[in-house]
Amino acid sequence: MSKGFDIFDSTKTGSENLTRSVGHSDFTKLSGQVLRLQQLAPSWMLLGAFSWQYSFEKLLASEEFGVGGAQFGRAYDSSEITGDQGMAFKLELQKAFQPKKKYLRDVQAYTFFDYGAVWNRIPISTGSTVQDLNSLGLGIRFNVTDMISGYLEWDKPLNQEVSAEGNKDGRFFFSLSARF
Repeated sequence: MSKGFDIFDSTKTGSENLTRSVGHSDFTKLSGQVLRLQQLAPSWMLLGAFSWQYSFEKLLASEEFGVGGAQFGRAYDSSEITGDQGMAFKLELQKAFQPKKKYLRDVQAYTFFDYGAVWNRIPISTGSTVQDLNSLGLGIRFNVTDMISGYLEWDKPLNQEVSAEGNKDGRFFFSLSARF
């Protein structure tokens, strides 16, 4: 549970400077996430995750539930759709490999499907109170050494265009990280 308070000179509901003109700084919302990683067979895993949010008031932008980005709606930009309430889930099938090479310790191939929806207490510019999106993709995660890891992923938007791109073409994403 999260609660907003009208203290420390917070912006009041109805003020001109709100991130959403109808948002409440004195809000209450409930949210949660569940994740399960299940071994199916040696080196095969199934990941399932579900996230949700329910609000009792119209929220400010920073408190909205967003779908799109690295967790849910991976083919879309971060918080491609947002709303006062929302839910999202993903299923990911993973296959682990142990190449035992000097500069390639672990490799994991995966494929996924995800879905997310948001609900707003007042209609958005299109007149709708509900938005949803879903995507699928495949990728590979790897550990080069104990300190260097990364991934390469191809994601495909399914039911909605990526707003910034104006199409539903597949997209590549990658990351390379070093830990010290």
